[in-house]
Amino acid sequence: MWPDHYDINVSRESLERLEHYQKLLFKWQKAINLVSPKTLQESGERHFADSAQLSRYICEDVKSVMDWGSGAGFPGAVLAIMRPEISFTLVESDQRKCQFIKTVSRETSATMRVENARIEDVVAACEDVPDVITARALKPVKILLDFAAPLIATHPALKLLLLKGENVQQEIDEARVFYDFSAERTASVTSPLASIVLISNVALKA
Repeated sequence: MWPDHYDINVSRESLERLEHYQKLLFKWQKAINLVSPKTLQESGERHFADSAQLSRYICEDVKSVMDWGSGAGFPGAVLAIMRPEISFTLVESDQRKCQFIKTVSRETSATMRVENARIEDVVAACEDVPDVITARALKPVKILLDFAAPLIATHPALKLLLLKGENVQQEIDEARVFYDFSAERTASVTSPLASIVLISNVALKA
């Protein structure tokens, strides 16, 4: 599905499920624009490997993850297949994409809760705060922290695990005008211009 040099550990069973997921992506893409058409043929690297690399940053003691702006399930559905011991909630406002994610869940036997709603509404109604929030190329860091602020207020240990593009340092600097936080930045294995950012210890500045 992706080159061996990416060094992404995945079980044989999970890999088979991811390969079926990819087949569903090709099938549904004919009717729904799930991903950019120019990335479809390279989806093994551009979408699946890009999402899968996040698994190594999710600690073994994590019990729940909420994925924001899941789109066609990246990274949330990929991680749910790889980490079945974790409870995953995927948040996506597009109803058709939610139907696709539910199909992936059903046909791969991967357990995931799908919320067809806006992030703000899910946060407002959230009773069980996740341990980690994931998001892939969604919004600037400052806006993601704004979304997460009500959850962090009740669960200060909440972490954000983000896949970001080449402007990530600018986003971090802009967010630090309003928030104090720790940011561990690692290069993405799939693109020299992308980064994985783990944000923790978030506090609103006075």
